[in-house]
Amino acid sequence: MGANFKFYSAGYPIHSPVEAALGLQSEHGFDLDDIERITVRMPSHPASVVDNRSMPTICLQHMVAAALVAGKLGFDEAHSATLLNDPKVLHLKSLVLLIRDAEFDRVQPQGRGAEVTIELAGGSVSRMVEHPRGHRFRTPAPTWDDLRAKWEDLLVRRVGQSRFDQFYYACASLESVDDVNEVSSLLAGAHGS
Repeated sequence: MGANFKFYSAGYPIHSPVEAALGLQSEHGFDLDDIERITVRMPSHPASVVDNRSMPTICLQHMVAAALVAGKLGFDEAHSATLLNDPKVLHLKSLVLLIRDAEFDRVQPQGRGAEVTIELAGGSVSRMVEHPRGHRFRTPAPTWDDLRAKWEDLLVRRVGQSRFDQFYYACASLESVDDVNEVSSLLAGAHGS
């Protein structure tokens, strides 16, 4: 019904580039030291929102670099003070070139797609992501198991397993909830209760 789900803890225009970069890393297994340049092409407006921003979670260059070093981009990685100052992250960040692509503007004027090319010592690899995982135009749509995995990683240590399970099942049966405050109150408890 028009909802998008975020599977990375970063500004939404960053999701396609991170997904593409991590996919290339997983598929090709290259050594980070072999990376010579990372080129990201995306629509102009989203690019202007995330280009070299001072806030790390909305800085495309930092999020792509942190994701490649960590091998994922969850809440902890996106907000990590250690990764913020990690020499490998800082080096990779300096190699990220963001291009506002006129073809993306034509094809996806309101889009969130991106193409990532990673130039390596022995050649280059590229991946296009038209819509990031969880986007309403992406198929297949996320399953409840996908959402559970995302939420569980973030919430169990903050509210405890029992409250998390109650929260998850309330969300999965939201149509039968009379008052949304019943759902939100499950996130307000003390850890482990």
